[in-house]
Amino acid sequence: LAPMPSPTSASGCTQAGLRALVGCPPVGAMFAMQGSGFKGGDVSVRMGPFDCLVVAVQSQSRLECHALPVDLSVLEPGEPFRVVVAAWGQTSREEDLTVSFADPCPQVPGAWTGLIAGGRVSCDRCRSGWYGPGCALQCTRGADGRVCSGHGTCLQGEHG
Repeated sequence: LAPMPSPTSASGCTQAGLRALVGCPPVGAMFAMQGSGFKGGDVSVRMGPFDCLVVAVQSQSRLECHALPVDLSVLEPGEPFRVVVAAWGQTSREEDLTVSFADPCPQVPGAWTGLIAGGRVSCDRCRSGWYGPGCALQCTRGADGRVCSGHGTCLQGEHG
């Protein structure tokens, strides 16, 4: 039976304890994980909705994530994403590690995002859950955190 991958700590962005990284840059982010069960077969790393595009397995106990997808539209700065490592056909527990990212467009007022191209974020559309001029209005959420309490949609985008 293959060992279950088990990340025990992470480094590379600002650490918030052994099991959490915060404020990671959405462009050019690289972080490492230490643990066990990483080497062998196809190894993948998923952070919430994002797959790490380049996983470099250094050893049985260390791997690195070097690239994120180019579409950051679902990124909410500061939201902790659970990290899941898959190796040997098994996945780590979701409670092992979390990663959160910094605002992809800090130079632009409002809740902007976009695609990564040429090492920069295009900052040409509203982040998920935001709308209106300057992407400055947040969609109404119910106590459960869902837009319109799950009973409707928010017409997202700069023109709402």
